[in-house]
Amino acid sequence: MRSVACSVVLLCLFSVIIGCSDSAPMSGSGGEKSAMPAEAMDSASDANVAELPMAVAEGEIGQDGDAKPDVNPEQIQRQIIYTARLNLIVEEFNGVPEMVEKLASSHSGFIADSTLEGSSGSPRSGTWTIRVPVRQYGTFLDAAKALGEFQSLTTESQEVTAEYYDVKARIANKQLQEKRLLELLEKGTGKLEDILAVEEQLARVREEIERMQGRMRVLKDLTAFSTITLSVNEIKGYQPPEAPTFGNRIARAWSGSLDALLNAGQNLVIGIVAVGPWLVILSIPFILFLWLIRAIVRKRVSR
Repeated sequence: MRSVACSVVLLCLFSVIIGCSDSAPMSGSGGEKSAMPAEAMDSASDANVAELPMAVAEGEIGQDGDAKPDVNPEQIQRQIIYTARLNLIVEEFNGVPEMVEKLASSHSGFIADSTLEGSSGSPRSGTWTIRVPVRQYGTFLDAAKALGEFQSLTTESQEVTAEYYDVKARIANKQLQEKRLLELLEKGTGKLEDILAVEEQLARVREEIERMQGRMRVLKDLTAFSTITLSVNEIKGYQPPEAPTFGNRIARAWSGSLDALLNAGQNLVIGIVAVGPWLVILSIPFILFLWLIRAIVRKRVSR
């Protein structure tokens, strides 16, 4: 009985040590302009390796001498989340949804979400959220631009390498703790309250493992598939903008000057109308003052 109690005390101390090692904050990842995904996935960044937790870069040793999973810094691959937003304009919207679906399938991707608006008698538009493998990210964007007249493209990338390997190391730590708890339960000796305490600790450890495994699945999905939001708007008779000629620049300058002169005249008239009531009110004392002066002058002249 005493040995089981000691085992429980040692197990609690081991849990506290593991919990302290797992409480290190995850390294944040900032957005950056996107590079070529294939090159980013194949190369290792020394700066990101330096940010990885010591449990990942050097490995850990369990209490029974078993080494924790060790990650060689030379084998670390950068984990990057790529996103993009592409806006296009078309003169005819018919057939665009089918072309978008075909384009996603041809690049081993899929449409995660889509929204279509408008009818045949009014301007129509569509927005698609498309997931394609990271290695198809650049080729898909190039192919999607051919669907219509290019308007804008915004690309972003988020580095999650440190978080990825940090979560991986935490899962390994918790799985080792789970193994210790299971070994203690298999002994089957001890007080009932001791067994219940071990089972409660085991349930808490398994809950943390499931939570971290869920985060790992999210990171794997976001880094394996890029997310592209494609928006297509229909404009009938759309004419792409052209570079202005010398004559067009002269015409625009003349038109701009006339518009400025017209606006100045309108503002002057509006100003006069705005101060008109005040001029009427202020003119009454002025008129009375002039009348008084003229009356005094006439009186002196008559003398």
